[in-house]
This record gives sequence, C-alpha cells and structure tokens, in this order.
Amino acid sequence: MNFISGKRLSVDIAPIMRKFYAAANAIFSHCKYVSEFTKLHLLESFTLPVTTCLNVMFLSWAQLTKLN
Repeated sequence: MNFISGKRLSVDIAPIMRKFYAAANAIFSHCKYVSEFTKLHLLESFTLPVTTCLNVMFLSWAQLTKLN
C-alpha cells in the first residue's frame, strides 16, 4: 500500500488496480476454453484477495469511481 503525502492522507490505489488487472488478464488469457463457472471461481479466488484491503480504507469519490 502506498500513501500519498499532502494536506490530507490519501492512498495510491494504482498498485492494487495493477495487481487486480494482472490477475484477471492472466486468468482470461489462459482459460479460453474453460467453463464460465470455472472462470468465475478462479476470478473470485485470485482477484478478491487483492481487493480485500479496499474495504477498510477511506477512498475518495474519484478513487471509487475509478475502481468501478
């Protein structure tokens, strides 16, 4: 987790987003002919742990819309 200094303490979510997209892209590129249920299970097991830290952080509105 990276913190950005300034008047207010903020968190840099770019590394978290990068890890999330890397995991999702790796799954989609290697599981071309796998069933949708298996892809869903792989996505849940590999991408959700990356995003669990976001639940405890106070993110700005711009960061939340970027994640959506």
